Amino acid sequence: MAKKTTTCPVCGTELNIDSKNAATIAHKCNSIPATGTTGCAVKANERIAALKAAGIDTSNLFAVQSATGEGVIVRIVNGVPVNVPDNDPIFASIFQQGTIPDRRLFRRWVMSQMFRMLTDTRWGSRKEPIGFTEALHNKGYEYQFDMLDEELRIQVKLWKNDAENFTKRNRWFNQAVAYSLVESYIKELKKFVEKLPEKRCKGVPYKTLRGRNIFSVDFNDKVYRPLEFAAWKVKDAKTPQDLYNAFRAFNGKRYKLPWNTKQNAMWVDAYKGSGAYYTLQNLILFHNCFIIDQYRQCLNKYSSMEYLEAAAVKYANGSNGWRLLALLKKTLEDNHVDIAAKQKEWAKKREVKRG
Repeated sequence: MAKKTTTCPVCGTELNIDSKNAATIAHKCNSIPATGTTGCAVKANERIAALKAAGIDTSNLFAVQSATGEGVIVRIVNGVPVNVPDNDPIFASIFQQGTIPDRRLFRRWVMSQMFRMLTDTRWGSRKEPIGFTEALHNKGYEYQFDMLDEELRIQVKLWKNDAENFTKRNRWFNQAVAYSLVESYIKELKKFVEKLPEKRCKGVPYKTLRGRNIFSVDFNDKVYRPLEFAAWKVKDAKTPQDLYNAFRAFNGKRYKLPWNTKQNAMWVDAYKGSGAYYTLQNLILFHNCFIIDQYRQCLNKYSSMEYLEAAAVKYANGSNGWRLLALLKKTLEDNHVDIAAKQKEWAKKREVKRG
């Protein structure tokens, strides 16, 4: 097959490329800028970012600029760069449906749940939103333990197989949050026990805790100390696997508390930050939303993702996840996103699939 010699428009390297693919294949040029005047390289990078956000392996994909100046994506097959066409099934799904058919794309579910909680209303009212914090509280006290148990289980798998996604999820729900939750549980349990009516058996006082009769003098040895030791295991965990095992063991020793018991503040903040992060990511990548920064500049998709990532790293430290929720609300307002309309749109898509 005839070869054509061309020059990389960015770094000047001479390339020998099959003439059939000369317009669409280029080498991996490390000097290609993330942004450009034509926006071609930006669009190619956006597509790769979309796949990466969905949990798809993009280590073999590269955003390059062809000899014609077009921004394209190539994958390396047997050492040879091969163009990834625009009608690739994955890309078609992104732009036609706004989602990716990948079983690991839990972010779509997170976004849907966040929208429901942002628009949740009081009982008997369809107009008065109760606010995100109250909507989360209405899920009940036990929800935080069930949710964190599942989150830590998934993180163990990511820790072994996907370091990047593990880091992103662990920045919100981690050992500090787990320990704060179990420690606060013990305090709430003691408050609950103090309010229980005291009974007597042959003159000896006792209380009934979730169907278990315990002498008052035995609460420390039979209830609190085993939980405190289990909580110490959570604090002392050395690996994600150790943390999951310790948290699960603590969970197995717990007595359920009333649903309206106050949720742990650190867990609530992590929930807000994590939910807002993945919802913003979804809005930017798949729903044509952009972030307007503090200087009132409308960032492009690539810059919006960079801004979001920097904000997530900053706000994950010091229990500032609520600030990311504020950024989500601002972005929805700036982009004139009608949550109710989006929910109706998704409902119609589900009906079509069922039909």
